[in-house]
Amino acid sequence: MRYLLKVASIVFFHCSLCLGALLLSACGGPSAAEHKALAEQYLQQQDWTAAAYHLKQSIQQDGKQGSVRLQLGKLYLRQFQLDNAIKELRMAKALGLTAALPPLAQAYSWQGKYADILHLPVNAQAPYKEQAELLMLKIEAALVLDPLADVERYLETLSQIAPSSREFCLAQAYYWLAQRKLEQAQPWLEKALALNPTDQRSLWLQAKTLYSLKQYDDSAKTLVSLLALSPTRVSYYLLAVDVAFAMGDLELAEHYINQVEDLDNKQPQHIFNQAYLALQHKNFTQAIALTDKLLLIQEHYGARLISGISHYYLSNWEQAYSQFARTAAQLPSEHIVQQLMADVLLKLGQVEQSAEVANAANWHDVNQLPLLLSLSSGLQQHGQVEMSQRLLHKAQRMVEAGGSGELNTGIIQLLSGDLEAGIASLEVALNDANDSEASSGQVLLFNAYLTAEKWLQAERLALSLFNTPETRELSYQMQTVLLLKQQQWDSALQLLQRALSERPNATGLLYLSARTQFFQGNIMAARATTEQLLQQQPDSQQGLKLATLIDLKNHQIDLAIERLSQQSPVSLSVANRLLLARLYLLHQQPDAALTLLMEMPNQEKLSQTWQFLVAMSHQHLQHWSQAEQSLMNLLSAQGLTEATLLPLAQVMLMQNQYAELLAVLEQYPLLDSSAYQALYVRLLIQQQRWSQAKVALRHAKMNFPNQAATFNHLLLQLTLARGESQTAEQLLEQRMQQQFERQEVLDLVHIYRNRQPDKALLTLELGLKQFPKDLVLLQTQAQLLWHLGKIKQAQSTWRYIITLQPNDVIALNNLAWLSYQNGKIAEGLSLIETAYQHHPNHHKVLDTYSALLVAQSRYPEAIVLLESIPEASREKSMLLHLAQAYYGNNDYGKAKRVLDELSLTEMEASMRIEVQALRAMIDANLRTTS
Repeated sequence: MRYLLKVASIVFFHCSLCLGALLLSACGGPSAAEHKALAEQYLQQQDWTAAAYHLKQSIQQDGKQGSVRLQLGKLYLRQFQLDNAIKELRMAKALGLTAALPPLAQAYSWQGKYADILHLPVNAQAPYKEQAELLMLKIEAALVLDPLADVERYLETLSQIAPSSREFCLAQAYYWLAQRKLEQAQPWLEKALALNPTDQRSLWLQAKTLYSLKQYDDSAKTLVSLLALSPTRVSYYLLAVDVAFAMGDLELAEHYINQVEDLDNKQPQHIFNQAYLALQHKNFTQAIALTDKLLLIQEHYGARLISGISHYYLSNWEQAYSQFARTAAQLPSEHIVQQLMADVLLKLGQVEQSAEVANAANWHDVNQLPLLLSLSSGLQQHGQVEMSQRLLHKAQRMVEAGGSGELNTGIIQLLSGDLEAGIASLEVALNDANDSEASSGQVLLFNAYLTAEKWLQAERLALSLFNTPETRELSYQMQTVLLLKQQQWDSALQLLQRALSERPNATGLLYLSARTQFFQGNIMAARATTEQLLQQQPDSQQGLKLATLIDLKNHQIDLAIERLSQQSPVSLSVANRLLLARLYLLHQQPDAALTLLMEMPNQEKLSQTWQFLVAMSHQHLQHWSQAEQSLMNLLSAQGLTEATLLPLAQVMLMQNQYAELLAVLEQYPLLDSSAYQALYVRLLIQQQRWSQAKVALRHAKMNFPNQAATFNHLLLQLTLARGESQTAEQLLEQRMQQQFERQEVLDLVHIYRNRQPDKALLTLELGLKQFPKDLVLLQTQAQLLWHLGKIKQAQSTWRYIITLQPNDVIALNNLAWLSYQNGKIAEGLSLIETAYQHHPNHHKVLDTYSALLVAQSRYPEAIVLLESIPEASREKSMLLHLAQAYYGNNDYGKAKRVLDELSLTEMEASMRIEVQALRAMIDANLRTTS
């Protein structure tokens, strides 16, 4: 039926076209020849729009008019509508007009399609001017594509047919320009312009050559002539902007940028020019917005450089590094980005990398001294003493060469560990310093006084700044820090209250006050002060973190998540992004946590905290192998800890990796952990290493007497596992008298599961008699029945679970999957829709739901569901179902790309057959459509 409807619609469409043609013919109007004559009149009047209209009308009535198509193609070329020009000129060429070849080559040249130019034939019977122009353009193309033999052949031919022509002069200019011999090209360009002073190609080459020779004024004058001839040519304006920037004339650059804005505001080079102008005006936020816009369109080295520098000056260290990391390798060692890169790495905590970059950089400018000293100090604080001293020696050489005075000498002495000498030098320097030097010197001296515990001198310095309006806030901050350093909490708060009464919007004072209130336990006051701080500075990372800690202190996790998540992720500091991920996990939103973590820049994924949170996200989502990989990375970096022990145990046990987990525990012993000892004994029992288990149990009971119940239960497990039935019976009777717990049932099931599954089932039945509605025991029973092939019994158990817990995701998903396998699609959809309603981000639910939708040919809905699963989290079945959905939606290319991600050697036989069949169908359709 669908095919018949399609045929009917096609017939109707063709009938409509025929009827339309009849109606149009019946209307009358000018003939093709009349339209052509009208077009020629308008061309003489330079009314390009009217001329184009009549040329197109003439072609519509008679499409085989080569001369008309040639005229229209040239007109399009004149207006720089290159695609349309190429279309018409190719038609004219096909209709036998060799005169179409030179303008067609011109259009190809402007589009950079040089290979197409070389394929155009040179007709020896054509007029010399046509041949000369085509040969000149072939020489340009050959020089770009580098077949030099062709260049020499074309030049020889051109010299024979038109040695005094503009085309020959331009060809010679192209030849020298290709070899970067700009001075030799110049005379030829001047000859070409002498022959035709308004030739745009000659003027364009001259403007570019003068720009390359750094003759900016002359280049600018040439561009003025060009723009007078073609005031809408965007490429001319773009070069004019480059020349204006090179001249340092920002006003002229902005004038030309505004012209381009009106002509083609989506041009990538134009967006870059806008960003560069914003950077020059120190409008860093606008520069970042523009570079972000450009990088969405294409990769752009210069844009990343501008973005990185802008982020650096806004103290967005993570974002600055993200951009610098992609550009620094291509820059020389003396470039400022190398120094900034070292500073950013240090601020991000990447101390060793910072040291390497700082040491490799070429420090030669005395203006870089403050940054060099800051890096040296930071490296020393992080234990990189040797590298810190190397940078200090470089600083000392710069001081000696530049005579930069006592201030820098004092800084170097402080960094070298000579505290007293450094203080003395700074005190001398501040007596003679100007205002800009004094500001940084006062802070350094104050901190030196604190380090030396010279409280009186620190107080005097702080008070000396009090009476000057510009330094009054700094004075308050110094006095407060001094009081806090001496643990005079109340006095510090009183001082801050007085300071804030004078300067209620001073963000530095507000943060100090809120932090002091928080650590004193005055949470309500800390909240009020923090909110005031965030009103003044909404993007304060310290303020956001403190506000979030206050939310958590008040058990308001929803508010804490909302506070951080409403910020743009890229605007959050690394610490706040990791804090938000941790909050997502606490709030049972592992998908959100994993998405946030995976979207962080690569340099932020080096920390152990990031690895741990990724592992926890995967664990919550039951992505066992991915969680294991992250935990193993942590294990290599820091060994086994209490925090990673249980998560690692869970993910490895869920994959039945008992021997592997035992090997990890033996490699990384945690002898002071009772949890470790209990897990170690369990694994020894599971691996039938009875004697070692017995010894380990004895030591554990001695070391952890308060955990006697746990280790007595393990003794029962050991006895049962060894087949010592009489002893086990005695122990079991003792346990039963004490009313055994659910965990003991699960442990026994775990022991029996692989070796004695029937005993495992009996144990579960015994446990369910005492705990008949325990969901964990019921799920364990259903999973075991499924594992043993008792599908109907498993179904019954899952249905019972749903009566107890209607939104149980495991039961709903598994029942829906069974319905899918049995062909009961409607029943399966009803079940999975309930699961989806309560668990819309659960990957297994999305996978099952999509499989059922595919079965109903609801491909777009299935694609939406599966594409919502992060790529890193897609399992083999999810990829297969996504490929099936793409195939059903006739998107064979995407289906093939998804299937290519699957390895046939790593899947079950049934899935392998499905994949192979689907791949064959996709390949057949791709061959049909190609």
